[in-house]
Order: sequence, then C-alpha cells, then structure tokens
Amino acid sequence: MTHSCSDYVQQYADNNLEHALLQQTAKDPAALFLINQAANCDHVQTLLSRESTLLSKYVHATVSTYATFHKCHDRFRERKADYKAFILERINTGSFSEDVHYSRLPGASLRTGNNIMLTSVGKDVALSQGVFGRDALSTAYATLTSPELYDLCFTLIECYKKHLLEWGAARATNKRAFNDLKNAVLTTIPHDPLSHGEAEEAKKAAQAKTMRYDKTMYTSFFHPEPDTKRGGMTGQLVLVKNLAAADAPPDEWKKAMKEAKKNTLSKQLSRLGQARQELMRAEMDDMHSDNPHSDMSHIANVVTTRAIDEQRNLSRDIGGNLFPPDVQRRKNFNHAAGLPPPDALLRALTAPLTLPAPNAAA
Repeated sequence: MTHSCSDYVQQYADNNLEHALLQQTAKDPAALFLINQAANCDHVQTLLSRESTLLSKYVHATVSTYATFHKCHDRFRERKADYKAFILERINTGSFSEDVHYSRLPGASLRTGNNIMLTSVGKDVALSQGVFGRDALSTAYATLTSPELYDLCFTLIECYKKHLLEWGAARATNKRAFNDLKNAVLTTIPHDPLSHGEAEEAKKAAQAKTMRYDKTMYTSFFHPEPDTKRGGMTGQLVLVKNLAAADAPPDEWKKAMKEAKKNTLSKQLSRLGQARQELMRAEMDDMHSDNPHSDMSHIANVVTTRAIDEQRNLSRDIGGNLFPPDVQRRKNFNHAAGLPPPDALLRALTAPLTLPAPNAAA
C-alpha cells in the first residue's frame, strides 16, 4: 500500500472546503500522525475514543503513541510506570473526582490502579497535564476529540479501513492469478527441476516473462485518446499522481517515472484495477491450458487484442459513454491501495457505520 488514512482525510478535506477545522487538521502533522495510528493500532483508537478506558490500557496507549511520534523508545517501562503513578497521585489526592474523571470496577485498587476506568474527561485532563502536556500531540488530540470533528474523523477512519479490507481481498486474488500464470509460463521454459541452479534461473525467467505479458495486457486499459499511452502502466501512475504532465519534457518525465516506480506498480492499482488485471491473467492462463503448444507471447497478444476490441477494461457511465482519460486512470489507480475517488468516498460516508459513542460528559 502506498497511501495512508491521512491521505484519505486530506482528500475529503480538499473536496469539502466548508469544514474549516478539518482543513486546519489536514495540515497538522501531529493530527495526521494520530489519524494514521488510529487506523492501524487499536490502542490509539482506544486512546481517542470517548468511551471509558482501563487505566492500564490508557497508560500503555499514551506512552506508546508518544514514543512512536517522538521516536524515543528508551526507558519505555519506566515512562509507563511514571505516568501511571502520576495519574494515581491525582486520583488519591482528590484532583480527579470519582464518576467524573474515573470510576471503579469491582476489585478496583487505588494503590495499583487495577480495575480503574478513566472517563473521556479524565483522559482529556490527564493528556493535557501528563505525557502529552505542552506537546504537539496534546493539541492534535484535543482537536480530533472535539465535538466538531470526533464523529467525522472516526467515520473517515472506519471508511478507510473498510476500503482497505476490500482492496486487500482483491489484491490477494490478483496475486494468486499472477502466480498461477507464472507457473504456467514456467512449464514452457526448459530446465532440469532437479538442478537447483537451473530451477532458480527458470523461476527468474518466468517472473520476468510474466511481468512482460502484464505490460502487454495493460495496454487494454488505455483510453483511445493518446494522452494515456506515454510510459505505459508507469505513465498512467505518473498522470494519476500528478507527478508530471502528459506532455512534460523528457527529463521531467523520466524523473516522474522513477518516482512512480518506488512501489510495485500492480500493487498501486485500485480494487477495480486489481480485478481487471486478475481477469486478464486468468484468461491468459486458461488459454494456455487449452493451447499448451502456442507461444505465450502470442497468447498475451490475443487476450489483449480481444480486450481492446471489446473495450472491456474501460469504464463507462450509466448511459454507456466512455469516461474521459483522467477518470479512467483514477478508476484504475484511485491514488493507490484502498483509496477511493472523492465521489466514492462521499457515498461511503452516507453508509451506516458503527462509531464509538461520544461520552455524554465530554
């Protein structure tokens, strides 16, 4: 995956300029860090949640988040112990009020902190005074947990995770299709399977050939207009990421192509793009099974020509009209793994989601 949840939030902010606070948040590195962490780490989502949290879990989440942000993992256990002692001191001295800042479960200990629950109010106060005190993370935490942003941010995070799961499923089946095709290609390369050296060289050759066939088949993704063809699959990614214009000078284009190649290109396809590529790979594999003595390059050309003639890999609107080149590219790449285009994101936000319930005392 090449993009993160913060990219998802920034995309939403760019398309919803009326959310002034979100615009500001999308420019705050600390806030974007917390958003990314919340999308990938349960303990950070627990930290931001407005639900009450066990003191021990809260302390671990806070100190771990602080250490990751500041890249200071030394004395981690000591930091946790110190922060827990800091909160317990406030509880035992009356600075924290029971049922406002904390509550006690059966068997709770004010000495060890076992079975002590911090409310959202307690977490807010602790973060403003403790590890996050006078820190960029403290400001970011306060912004993300504010009534103006809390529900929206958690909705965006849940949408991102949902699309990421869907993309991951499509990516997994596409990878299997690639491996199946590569194994078919391997059978066409003479080698002694009992010779380790020959077998390894054959596998490398099969990998290279399969990737070359992918490039051939990917030409069926091109719009009839010529601006999508420069640079092949990599060029498509250059354009969709706005790394360079289609008519950029050679030096600028070469630099942009190098930037686009920093990640596996196939991995940067959208869920729809993954499915289209999987079908092409599977069709080629099936055609080889029916025609085991035909040249694999010829089979790749046949599959590609048919897809181009049928415009199978080009998206159309509901009226059957081809989308323009920029929309075609976005549908195939969508700015990479799990990140839908703005219109799909907005539709996703209208779907019912299970969100952490805001605390009434917050």
